[in-house]
Amino acid sequence: MTSPRHTAGGLSFALLAVLGLAIVPAPANEPPAPATRPRVEVRTSVGPFVVELFPELAPRNVELFLERAGLRPRREGVGNLVGSEVCASWPHGYLVFGCLPAEPGRPSRPIPESVRAPDEIDGVAMGLGEEILDDPARVDLLWQLELWPRVLALEAAGRPLPRSLAHLAARIRREGPAAARSILGWSRLRLLEAAGWRWTPGGSPLRVRRGVLATANRWPGEADARFLVALADLPERDGRATVWGRVVAGWTTLDAIADIPLDNEHRPRQPVTILGFRELPEAASTTTETSHR
Repeated sequence: MTSPRHTAGGLSFALLAVLGLAIVPAPANEPPAPATRPRVEVRTSVGPFVVELFPELAPRNVELFLERAGLRPRREGVGNLVGSEVCASWPHGYLVFGCLPAEPGRPSRPIPESVRAPDEIDGVAMGLGEEILDDPARVDLLWQLELWPRVLALEAAGRPLPRSLAHLAARIRREGPAAARSILGWSRLRLLEAAGWRWTPGGSPLRVRRGVLATANRWPGEADARFLVALADLPERDGRATVWGRVVAGWTTLDAIADIPLDNEHRPRQPVTILGFRELPEAASTTTETSHR
């Protein structure tokens, strides 16, 4: 990954904060805990951290993570996270893991795989229908810096636009940029549905807040082996990224990774490699371990 503009599929953390919608009180960002949850130690070249997974909210994403970690039988087409590197670091925002080792002058690339993580997000339960676009200046930025580039990218790839997004694009081309303000008064739920999101009833209702693990995609159907660890609250990703776990130990490691100087692509100058994973016996029915040789 090179930067969030070209990698995690979005704009920089600081810029997107400017685009934030009116925020209403969110549901508690902690699901009711079942009797046990899987916990996995992620061993990196900087040190370990421990994550707790939420299979009751995002079962397919959790299962894919365990497969990619080598802790479950890996199906054909599923990538291997062992030996991958940190793709990008935004020290006051997030870390993204899961890229091939970087090459000089070449952008970081996600691990190749033919299986994609599904979007398991319940935007209705998240309360996105109550967040309203009511600031004209923010609507202008949202259209210019997110939605319009999305239109152009889909068209360049020969992919169909979702109906509402196609309608908005046609109106912009016909009437000019000011027509983007027709989305004033929309809810975040309606906006994301117009961009192509489809919700999973009973899926993860969790917002992207400090300490969670989430998919790194910003558009529907584009999640891959990369995963995001939020170092801060990221409200601009609410409803876009599936939250499927959280960090429960090892913040010293994550802070140390975030402190590594970066190159101009926001990659750590000292590569950070995932050396292996260990499923913790006290939280799982079996104990298995994988290592990078």
